[in-house]
Amino acid sequence: MIIEGTLLWIAMFTYLFSFAAFLASVVFKKSQWTDWGWHSNLLAFAAHTGAIIWRWWQSGHPPVEGNYENSLMGAWAIHATYIFGAWKTGRFKALGVLVNPLIIFILGVGMSIKQPALPLSPPYQSNWLWIHVGFAWLAFGSFLIAAFLAVVYLTFQPDKAGKWQAFIRRNFPVPEILAEIILGLLLFGFISQGLMIAAGAIWAHSLWGAYWSWDPIEIWSLICWLMYGLVIHWRLTLKCSDRRLAWLAVLAVITVVITFWGIGMGTGVHTPLL
Repeated sequence: MIIEGTLLWIAMFTYLFSFAAFLASVVFKKSQWTDWGWHSNLLAFAAHTGAIIWRWWQSGHPPVEGNYENSLMGAWAIHATYIFGAWKTGRFKALGVLVNPLIIFILGVGMSIKQPALPLSPPYQSNWLWIHVGFAWLAFGSFLIAAFLAVVYLTFQPDKAGKWQAFIRRNFPVPEILAEIILGLLLFGFISQGLMIAAGAIWAHSLWGAYWSWDPIEIWSLICWLMYGLVIHWRLTLKCSDRRLAWLAVLAVITVVITFWGIGMGTGVHTPLL
């Protein structure tokens, strides 16, 4: 517990420093601050990952049980998506100015309700659980990063001056490329969410004898998946504009928030994990 807690506090303070560096880049218009924000984000992510590995070793399973472990993994998955996307494209390292506050909030909530590392109960010791939860975090991370990039797209006004506009011009691709990245993230998230639902149904059948139980989390996961399916259909089939796609990416993320925090919206078959 001491090692895990120490690593999490290192991660928390480094996330805060990284956010401050990104803000300084906006205010002082210097790319050097963006570099400091990015590299300190990598350090924070390493400490965060170390805490997860330690927790995994202590409990004997990936952190997927309880609000504390869900917060720990949720923040990690969002940040992992941001880091991988920024590294792969080299286009939006400065997105930490928007991502980090959410990471700090989610991780802070988790740390305030910290729970001891315990083994999973026998019914939940299934490989389908890891597959189900893994695809869930891939989906939610992709949807949230797409929403943050959509905020950048919507707030960019190339014909206007200002610190935020200069920050976007220095650190993000042109709007057309940004829209392509947003669509790619939505597609990846949509596929991941579909696989999450399928894996969950298979696991539920082996556990409870039913593929679907109309549990609150199941319902909101389906609503979320259908919402993003409509957004993607609107873009690919009806050819909606880049700006409209960005607005839809922001609005659709509301279903992600409800699904994630819907954990506490009532009792159901997911309750033992939460």
